[in-house]
Amino acid sequence: MLADAAGSITLAQINSFPNAKRLTCWAHVERAYAKRIRHIKDKELEKQIKDELYLLQVSCSQRTFEIGWALLKHKYKKQIDSHEQVKLFFDYFETEWITSSTNMWYEGAAVQEPSSNNALEATNRIIKSTHTLNQLFNLSVFLQKLKKMMNKYSVDRADAKFKAFYDKPLVTNDVWEETDSFKAKYRLLSANFYLI
Repeated sequence: MLADAAGSITLAQINSFPNAKRLTCWAHVERAYAKRIRHIKDKELEKQIKDELYLLQVSCSQRTFEIGWALLKHKYKKQIDSHEQVKLFFDYFETEWITSSTNMWYEGAAVQEPSSNNALEATNRIIKSTHTLNQLFNLSVFLQKLKKMMNKYSVDRADAKFKAFYDKPLVTNDVWEETDSFKAKYRLLSANFYLI
């Protein structure tokens, strides 16, 4: 189940779908921590930490995610110990996004599944702004509006032009060369982990 980090959604998932995996939308995580990280006065440090969090998001497994977080904290230990805003941010991030029930926002949490619910939210926004005008309706009026929406959106799209969807990543020679350069530059700690 993919959603934002709202406690009510988590509670509903626990009560209604106790065996479902509770995934958290990466876009919501990113927007939430962006409000906190901007309190770090050193903008270059802020950018570096953001870049590291983007890398953490593409962790391929829970173990990689946990080790990545530990390495990230270790890398910034000096700044955490000497800058109050950096310490506050890392404490917030760990509590809110690492040790809580909303910590399943990395790619490996659900391989080959979406990591954000942006498309669904965009559709919801269109429905609200176009069809319901952000108003609540009684059930009979809503069902009439729903019928109109279904007729509008259930048309044959055979003539539509779509962008190609790739189910495998396109890895170019440039990416392979960058990988070789990275391996040569940094020390291997263990399988797939490098000291930066």
